[in-house]
Amino acid sequence: EVPRLRHKVSHPAPTARVRLDARGAAGPREAARAVRAALPALFDGVQVTLNVVESQAGQLTAEVFRDARGSRHSLTIPVTLPTADAELARDRVAGCVYLAGPADVPVAQQLSRLFPSLNVWSGQPLALGVGRASGQPVQAKAVPVHDPAHRRHLAVSTLALDLGGIDAGLPRRAAELDVPCLGSADSAGQRELWPALCLSQAEVSAAVALARRLLTDQAEAAAACAWARRQLAAPREAG
Repeated sequence: EVPRLRHKVSHPAPTARVRLDARGAAGPREAARAVRAALPALFDGVQVTLNVVESQAGQLTAEVFRDARGSRHSLTIPVTLPTADAELARDRVAGCVYLAGPADVPVAQQLSRLFPSLNVWSGQPLALGVGRASGQPVQAKAVPVHDPAHRRHLAVSTLALDLGGIDAGLPRRAAELDVPCLGSADSAGQRELWPALCLSQAEVSAAVALARRLLTDQAEAAAACAWARRQLAAPREAG
């Protein structure tokens, strides 16, 4: 959020649409230049579209990015939300993704083609295939759920996957730590806390598309986490 701009802008203003991809930024020249300077480079296959407010010959656009640069939280692709517990984790690791089990591996493999810096870990040993650069078998780092370090690892993650529905406690842990959780529609916890992120194990292509949006659209990731948080708080509020 940018409180100063909210105070200055009292009515809707025209916006300029800027589209970014690995080749650069397309849109009105001044807005595209400001966006390209403020955002990190994107990977092949990743595209971000922004609506940038125009006011007083680009003055407001410049202020938006000046405020963004002054913020404690960095803008990254893949996106990283602020951590939910600063004592547990000060910052998230961009592209850190948790896989609950083997059903999530095909999704991670496809995501790694879009995000080469993807950092995958799991609660169990998982074979991820052969590394494209090394040609050697790749294993996910395993941190068992009962290990105290598991929660710390989840706190720095940017996405959690459980298409197989094998970790019944994951939806709640992810909600507590503001980690978007994409999981099985057969899981009661998933349906309650993350209804918009429910999929079946067979929906790999749909899971990749949804995960890609969550890793490139900070507003969508934040909205999903906010919903899950409200659902967690609802029983206490009712009582």
